[in-house]
Amino acid sequence: MVWDGTNSAAGYTPFTPVWTAASGSPAIGSGGVLSMRYNVQPGNLVTVDFYMLLGTTGLNIGTGTWTFTVPIPALNNPTSNIARGNIWFRDVSASLDYPTGFVILPTASTLNIRGLSGTGTSTLLGSTAPVVPAAGDWISGQFTYEAA
Repeated sequence: MVWDGTNSAAGYTPFTPVWTAASGSPAIGSGGVLSMRYNVQPGNLVTVDFYMLLGTTGLNIGTGTWTFTVPIPALNNPTSNIARGNIWFRDVSASLDYPTGFVILPTASTLNIRGLSGTGTSTLLGSTAPVVPAAGDWISGQFTYEAA
């Protein structure tokens, strides 16, 4: 089951991430959703559910790679701050799913999503990767990281 970004479960706190692109000002568009919910677990582990549905009118995907803020800054220690989980990008028009990974940039408290392009190469998610995102495409998943 894919979290639809609109409900919350007991113990989770809603969070609206800030979405940025390398250039331009991205906008989710009418009917779009961009949300996270998070839960802090023992040991300062933060579990995050992420959902983004690209809307229609007013959609602007910006240019270049995307970043998203995380609800709680990550621990700035590369040996212990290894994020775990899964995020999927769904290209609705082509009926294709792209598995992705992610990198949390601790000093900036932002998330970069790394995915496989249509040619199988690894690239940061953005305005042209893994494909050119369009209305109706979505990204969803869950990941865990250690809080600062």
